[in-house]
Amino acid sequence: MPVNLTEDCFDEIIQYINNKQTLYSFLFVNRLFCRKIIPKLWSDPFTLLGQSSPSIVRIYISCLSNNERESIYNWGLRIKIKQNKPLFPYLSFLKELDFWCLKGSTEEWVRSVRCERNLKMNSFFRYFLKILLKKCQNIKILRWFIHDKHYIMPDIRNFSYGSHKSHNVFENIRELHCGDYYLDPVFYRHLSKFCNKIVILNVLHYHKPNDSNLTDLIKKQKGLQSITFCSLSGGTLRLVNSLSSQVHSLVSLRFEDTDFTDVSSKGFADCSNLKTIELLDCRTNDSYTFWEPFIQISRIQLSKFTLVRTPINPKAIEAILKNSDRNLRELTLDKIVIESMPEILNILKSYCKNLIYLKISLIEINDFTQRLFNILPTFKRLKSLIIRNSRLNTKYMINKLKLGPSLPKSLRLLDMDLEISANMLKKFLDNCAAPLERLILNYSIGFTDEHLKHILKYWRTKKTLKSIGFTYRSPPELFIMSSVTEKMEARVKKCIEVYDPDDQDDCLF
Repeated sequence: MPVNLTEDCFDEIIQYINNKQTLYSFLFVNRLFCRKIIPKLWSDPFTLLGQSSPSIVRIYISCLSNNERESIYNWGLRIKIKQNKPLFPYLSFLKELDFWCLKGSTEEWVRSVRCERNLKMNSFFRYFLKILLKKCQNIKILRWFIHDKHYIMPDIRNFSYGSHKSHNVFENIRELHCGDYYLDPVFYRHLSKFCNKIVILNVLHYHKPNDSNLTDLIKKQKGLQSITFCSLSGGTLRLVNSLSSQVHSLVSLRFEDTDFTDVSSKGFADCSNLKTIELLDCRTNDSYTFWEPFIQISRIQLSKFTLVRTPINPKAIEAILKNSDRNLRELTLDKIVIESMPEILNILKSYCKNLIYLKISLIEINDFTQRLFNILPTFKRLKSLIIRNSRLNTKYMINKLKLGPSLPKSLRLLDMDLEISANMLKKFLDNCAAPLERLILNYSIGFTDEHLKHILKYWRTKKTLKSIGFTYRSPPELFIMSSVTEKMEARVKKCIEVYDPDDQDDCLF
């Protein structure tokens, strides 16, 4: 007997579908599907398209009233815009506003109608954006970035209010992604007056003159959960201290390329519910003072911990790992941590047995690699292992240290950024204890058809491998040109999906 879904159930299902082609195919099923899918597609049209698009602007213009179109004409767009009434109020569906994508799409559309000579483009776009935002009632995600240092960001106060003065078009923002050195200093101060529902905050290229305004914005939030700061050039002390205003809600914290000079970590050591800490390429003049709060007051139990090119206090790191204990799921440690903590492997073996993701730099001193391979079988839930250091002796690792047999049977992804010959790859795959589903190898060490033949054999024999990928990390003096033929590459692609890893932080290793 057929079962009919209610509209509420259908709405719930749609929220989990993000594939563009799938959504497009639903449009033609029936009127109900079309009516439900259109708001989803137009909530964030630029992300689904993956690029700017003048057609989006053309459709947005069709949503304007005759008076609004006339005002655009009087502003300088010397073309009479005749549009049929749209089937849907597309502008009202917009939930994610990407300033730069909309700007680029508008400029492309103006060029397509050959009106660019009559316009001062920047002034026109600001006016056009103001008109569009008056029809937007439900913006939840704001991306306020620029990608041109010569472009001066507009004053956000010109766009704040919608069709009613009592309604601010940005007051319901849940995610704020903003930054760049050319951001108007008024931006943070103005948002702090009415934005208090931000859950995710991502600030890129921030500098000191704005620190008090950004600090006020953080303090005004009622439940900030995730913060990412990238390329902070000053004012860090106030920002870190302001995190204490979110001690009960903050669960994720990420600092990239940040100056912690004369800063203590107490602001986020106080956050009792913090589950993720990521510090990448950060600097401090006194690492022991910076990390001291994690020894004295913190009992944080993390599920994800990342340390890359950041000075550490070994006692603090040990305290964090022990406090996190079996709650820790994802761990990334670079060479600085490994060399500063001789007992790191014993700590991992004793306290971090539930890891599912481990990314680690190998070093050639104190038999570290051998000891790591000895404890790998104890991580019975490990699914992803990423090894970094292309100068290690792969033959020694596979023949003497038994890399293949030492892998836990739970492992599904192995990324070996190593110089490995075709014969050594064959030996490794023949003795691999894990049913790998994804394998990532270094392509810059003379990758050949023989490498791919052994991978195909593993695929036929084990029947688990689904995809392979490549890194390109060897130093210039070790680089060897690949000799893979198109015929062999085509054979592999018929059986195995081929795509390279997308890891924005990998360049720091």
